Amino acid sequence: KAFQILEAYYRQHGSVEKHFLINKVFGLLLTEKGEYQKATPFLTYALQFIPDDMECLERLKLCYQQDGNADRAAIIGEVLSVLG
Repeated sequence: KAFQILEAYYRQHGSVEKHFLINKVFGLLLTEKGEYQKATPFLTYALQFIPDDMECLERLKLCYQQDGNADRAAIIGEVLSVLG
């Protein structure tokens, strides 16, 4: 249900700019649905507001792994290890 509400908002407004939490939650929900390519821009945008958000970074790494982008997944893995 949460996904449907966010998706309706996105369709109505065309974007969710300047909203960390909406981008994060939408990205997380998309990853739960296995929509990794769709989730990537939302998680990336959310990280522009809070670059050390561990949950966003972990999910973004998963997105890159699922999309076969080992280089980007490795970079996110390094960031996660630095942040501990």
